[in-house]
Amino acid sequence: TQPEQGCEFMWFLNREVVALQRELRDAALADPSRMASVTEVEKETLFALLAEVLASQARVVLNSVTVVMNADGCHGRFAMVEEALGFFFAAAAWNEIAIPSLEARLIRLACLVDAKALRCMLSNVVLEPCLNAVTGHPAAARLRERCESALCSLWP
Repeated sequence: TQPEQGCEFMWFLNREVVALQRELRDAALADPSRMASVTEVEKETLFALLAEVLASQARVVLNSVTVVMNADGCHGRFAMVEEALGFFFAAAAWNEIAIPSLEARLIRLACLVDAKALRCMLSNVVLEPCLNAVTGHPAAARLRERCESALCSLWP
C-alpha cells in the first residue's frame, strides 16, 4: 500500500542520511583540521542555549521521576522517566536516528565542539539529579546502565 511504501522510503532515507553523517563524523574525528574552527563566542552561545534547554528538560525528567516514585511500586510507570530522557537517548543514537529533536541535535553539536564540557553539563544538570532521585527503585540500575551506555555512544 502507499502508506507502507512511504514508511519504507522514510526508513531508507534515514539509513542513507545516517551513513553519510557517519562518514562525515569519522572524517572529522580522523582529521579535525577538516572542520571549520569554532570561535569562543560561537561556543559560548551554543553552550548557553544548551544550558537553557537542558534545564528545561531536567525539570521534565524530575517531574516524571516524582510521579514514578510516588506511584507505590507501579513498575510500568518507570517508562515515563525513560521517555522524558528520550532527547538524550536520541542524541546518542548517531547510527539510528538521522534527524532527532532540536534538543538532541544541540547535544550532538555540542559534543562535536567540546565533548568534555558537554558530558559535565549533561551529568550535572540532567543525569545525576535523575539517577539520584530514582535510587531505590527496582529499575534504577537498568536506567543507570542505559544512561552510561548513551554517554559512551556520544563520544566515539
